[in-house]
Amino acid sequence: MTSQAQPAVDETGFGYIVIQGTRYDHDVVVYPDGTVERRPKRLSSGKKRVYGHTPLSVEEARYILSRAGNTDYILVGTGQYGALPIEEEAKELLEQYAPLIVEPTPKAVEAYNSLIKKGHRVLAIFHVTC
Repeated sequence: MTSQAQPAVDETGFGYIVIQGTRYDHDVVVYPDGTVERRPKRLSSGKKRVYGHTPLSVEEARYILSRAGNTDYILVGTGQYGALPIEEEAKELLEQYAPLIVEPTPKAVEAYNSLIKKGHRVLAIFHVTC
């Protein structure tokens, strides 16, 4: 656990997420140090035809993990309706790094806020549409 304050998620809805008062109209990654960045979907976009949707690929997961530092949990919000595909290899990689929680984004937001209130370092990937 850490004393660093991670930003709380205020709300989410189709196509957006509000983190500590700032609205993002795209997918985001919240790192354990509190940094919020646009999700690097370009690393997964070549697999869109395979899944019918840009998945969370192993390449993207590797990139995010390379920037994450120490984390107690990894949380993936799979969209408002839970439609984000996650490659099996990506899921396995994430699970090797820290306990993995995968939920539709509204439930993932609840889990994230609960974990950070307890002082856990959380790496969170939030998909904001489907």
